[in-house]
Amino acid sequence: MLRFAGVGVIGTALDYTILIVTHQTFGWVLIWASTAGFLVGAVNNYLFNSFWTFEQKLTWNKFYRFITLAIVGLILNDLIVVVLSDSFDWNFKVAKLLAIFVVFFWNFLANKRWTFD
Repeated sequence: MLRFAGVGVIGTALDYTILIVTHQTFGWVLIWASTAGFLVGAVNNYLFNSFWTFEQKLTWNKFYRFITLAIVGLILNDLIVVVLSDSFDWNFKVAKLLAIFVVFFWNFLANKRWTFD
């Protein structure tokens, strides 16, 4: 889990940075900025988790499983960010931090049991 968390820190930094840059600097709509950051982080995480965390070869089957779970994580991520930001007037950065926390546990448990079993 520590390796997964380390990879997650890098993916999260990419995700969060892309969210802020695309939303604040380039004026992207929040959901697209959040989605772009999440997708870049997810691909980064798949590559590093395959090679380092779970020490497995890249395969299309595992990539398919990883992406399937990432899509569920993306939906959770975007729902948390958009609902908390738009409906409850949370700062989008704080909402994103909560989404990162929730989706981290989803991703670890789901990938450990299905993708990298």
